[in-house]
Amino acid sequence: MTDPDRQIPDPTIGATSGVIWGASTYGDSFADVYDDWYGDLDDQHEVADFVSSLAEAQTILELGTGTGRLVGPISDAGHTVFGLDASVAMLHRFSPDQTSAKLVAADMALLPYADASFDLVLVATNTLCNVNTVELQRQTLHEARRVLRRGGRFVTQVFVPPPHEPHLDRLVATKSITPDRVVVTATIRDETDQTITGQHIEFVDGDVRLRPWKIRYLHVEELHDLARQSGFALGAHYSSWQRAASTEHSPVSIAVYVAV
Repeated sequence: MTDPDRQIPDPTIGATSGVIWGASTYGDSFADVYDDWYGDLDDQHEVADFVSSLAEAQTILELGTGTGRLVGPISDAGHTVFGLDASVAMLHRFSPDQTSAKLVAADMALLPYADASFDLVLVATNTLCNVNTVELQRQTLHEARRVLRRGGRFVTQVFVPPPHEPHLDRLVATKSITPDRVVVTATIRDETDQTITGQHIEFVDGDVRLRPWKIRYLHVEELHDLARQSGFALGAHYSSWQRAASTEHSPVSIAVYVAV
């Protein structure tokens, strides 16, 4: 285990610095608006209840912890929680009184923890898709297995990609309009490598702010295969944190894998 008191560095150090699609690109781009734009993506307490139902008093690592929406409620439920994110800008959005979680700035594909350190690893809210090559996704799952104790759980939440429709491969859409701000999204979907590359383009008082992102989506069976290759067995599969059954029409996949 790393030093639990490790300090998060200044957000101006180690930022994207012109490197396109780095591990911190998404977080650095959206840190200042993430809670306003996406704070209601999931009910944090439902996620905490789901995690707590798997075992009591666990040592938990959340990958891609962002601004800390989930680690607070999970910590409040009685667990020892570590939060990891590649974006220092995201981690600096934490309030000092927000949670007792121990925070680390690092890449989820290269975890700075000893083998068998955790009872559960959580990667929620499509965060695994932000690891935008299949090689790095495979490496992330291998790393998750390495830091889990035998019998530990790896919990993932990803969207289920809709069927490919070529006319939707290149889109420009309006996200929001207010009297002083317009946000437009532009995306390109590449079915060959299963990526979606996008920009949120924000117009405010004559200024333009670009918020770049790139994801690699995973088909459900592909994710199951990657997990098996990494040393996991599928324990359960749902379409919601309330344990709704997963079907071929489910838009969300929540899987619980067991370290074997």
